[in-house]
Amino acid sequence: AGSQVGRGCIEHIVTLRLLMDVARRKKLKLFITFVDFSKAYDSVPRYNLFLTLKRMGCGMTMLMALIAMYKCTNSIIGTATIAATVGVRQGSPTSCILFVLYVNVMIQMIKQGCPVDGFLTWLHIMVLMDDTILLSTTKKGMKHKLKIMYDYCNSHGMIINNDKTKFMVVNGSIDDKEPLIYNNNVINYCKQYIYLGSPFTDDGSPSTAIKIHANNKMCHALKFISFVNKNNDVPFVVKKKIFDAALMSAMLYGCESWLNGDLKPVEKLYKWCIKQLLGVRKTTNNDACLLE
Repeated sequence: AGSQVGRGCIEHIVTLRLLMDVARRKKLKLFITFVDFSKAYDSVPRYNLFLTLKRMGCGMTMLMALIAMYKCTNSIIGTATIAATVGVRQGSPTSCILFVLYVNVMIQMIKQGCPVDGFLTWLHIMVLMDDTILLSTTKKGMKHKLKIMYDYCNSHGMIINNDKTKFMVVNGSIDDKEPLIYNNNVINYCKQYIYLGSPFTDDGSPSTAIKIHANNKMCHALKFISFVNKNNDVPFVVKKKIFDAALMSAMLYGCESWLNGDLKPVEKLYKWCIKQLLGVRKTTNNDACLLE
């Protein structure tokens, strides 16, 4: 997914949250590896990219146009001009779709090399641009999928950042939490991970994720409160617009995936910010503030 309507961050966050919730409720094991590529956009070999497009059936006219576009790509830093020979253009309208098409080979390799995997069936991998997660119901299956991914990276010029790549397991044992090792590549276990800006924990509970989310958004609340205190003379309408645009968008990010989790941490933060917006005491009745 990526650069496609209806396949954005929220869809991926909701999908992963639902899978973790199913595993938690049915007491099934779910291994999740969060893969981080080193300089993903900047490390794509252009020859391999064009070869991949040709194999996918890209027309010669389109292919020649892309080759001409990438024939000479220069970056200017100060007075120095640096020529780039690898990677896709940063900020170009074609960069996203080109990268998606390039890593699509990896997705096909994993799908063809892995059988049906428990309750996941054929869902082995989720990719949103360079944000990638591998899914498996067994540790052996996860190691096999990692092997395929490393083989792809070695043959297609991609590099996995082992320091930032982590894995977790829902309903896992002590042995399941031992590091994943493949050809001297070590992937360590983590109890929580921020994926696409939303926290995920190894207990699979939305309530735990909501609590972490509320703590992470405290900095946004403090910035808003600082703005309100420094700009007492600003009209309420302006403050309300800033509250909706800057604070609410951050506070409610990923709320579609909270399912039946405990919302009290976010509600508490929201009510506190409302009182600061209205300029009333902390002891003021919450319902009165919400009605106002």
